[in-house]
Amino acid sequence: MTVEGDDTGLQAAAEDAFSALSDETRLQILLELAEVANERGLGEGLTFSALRERVGVADSGRFNYHLDRLDGRFIGKDGDEYIALFPGLAVVAAVYAGAYTGDRTEHRTDSPWSCPACDRQLELRYEQHQFLLWCDEHDTVLGFPAPSGALSPRTLDEVADVVVVRALSNINLARQGICPRCWGVTSIDYPSSLANPPLEHLVGVDLSCERCWLRYPTTLQVLVTSHPAVRGLYEEQGLDLAEALLGTLTTREQSVCRVELDETEPVRATATVDLGGTRLELELDETAD
Repeated sequence: MTVEGDDTGLQAAAEDAFSALSDETRLQILLELAEVANERGLGEGLTFSALRERVGVADSGRFNYHLDRLDGRFIGKDGDEYIALFPGLAVVAAVYAGAYTGDRTEHRTDSPWSCPACDRQLELRYEQHQFLLWCDEHDTVLGFPAPSGALSPRTLDEVADVVVVRALSNINLARQGICPRCWGVTSIDYPSSLANPPLEHLVGVDLSCERCWLRYPTTLQVLVTSHPAVRGLYEEQGLDLAEALLGTLTTREQSVCRVELDETEPVRATATVDLGGTRLELELDETAD
């Protein structure tokens, strides 16, 4: 991505930040301070000597140089103690998540769900930091980025449940104009042919961030499923979110969710969810609010 205009300073700041993190000792400093925050609470830290001992650096002058490279951006001072700031904790979280490691092992298993277009049994896959529900006829039915750390200590089946929750939560944030990745502003376009829905009655939706790479080509039925009221309706019926998104009572079934689309400007839609004798009606404006 090329950074232009008023954001030209972002590229220089990012290069400086990556340079500060390129040293093993500095990363170890963040790991130690994050561990203290986990053990004793956020805002808790270590003195210079205690931190130096835990990191294992004998030369105090050299250690002070490393602290200076992190100070003010990734770590801060509270009295005599160094503490991890949010950007430092975010780096550690990404390390634990496996965001910077590659998992070359094949992870595949049969799923309990069927392809919405052909009823073939879908296969669960994890490859190249992507969780996939795969159909041999229609390729990827659902794809969602997931770091390799999601697989530890979970099985692939358990990761599938986590992915469903994360996917719906992220789509709901994006529906409200909030990018779940970079905190930027998202926009929505529907009906959209870019989403390429597998069934004719599904309404394509294109959700995208105006700043970063995030993009969700999905359907209005999935967008409705992400709404807290609809999620609550499934929970009241004793159904988990995987059932709402992928099961036999998913909102892609017309018997469960009916969508009426008014394509006049501005576009509007009405979605009626009927589940277990309870009917929920949602009226959506051009921004899907």
